[in-house]
Amino acid sequence: MDIKNKVEGLSKLIEYYNKDESEITDHEYDKLSLKLRKLEKEYPEYARKDSPTQKVGGSI
Repeated sequence: MDIKNKVEGLSKLIEYYNKDESEITDHEYDKLSLKLRKLEKEYPEYARKDSPTQKVGGSI
């Protein structure tokens, strides 16, 4: 899997967990978020402006 697809996939997965009340631990969520942040830092050309890493807080 290429980097762009990894970034897209992680972004969509994190957004899914933010919107839905799915079962995932905070630790698992943090691991996904940290992995995405690392990829966006290493490959800024694939970082999306609407990335979940650019949002503060969750939904109400």
